[in-house]
Amino acid sequence: MISPFQMTKKIFQRSSIPGLFRGFFTQLSRDSVGYSCFYLPYTIFGMYLLGQGIEDPMRIVIAGAFAGLLSWGVTNPMDVVKTRWGIICDLSIQ
Repeated sequence: MISPFQMTKKIFQRSSIPGLFRGFFTQLSRDSVGYSCFYLPYTIFGMYLLGQGIEDPMRIVIAGAFAGLLSWGVTNPMDVVKTRWGIICDLSIQ
């Protein structure tokens, strides 16, 4: 098994600094969409629950669970693409 330090060294030898950032934009696109799909529904649903008279901490738990499910459902396909991209790049280095 190869260590993270050894992998970093191989990547740097073959691709220099740009190789260390391969996959950065796929990660950035997944995370920006994922966080947007989490925090916006969390805030909106949390305010809705507060208007319904549900107090903390139950409001926080319910809103977080709802937002987490929505975020996971949206970002899971993007995560598959990101992971496969990382595997393809990783296989080209070995």
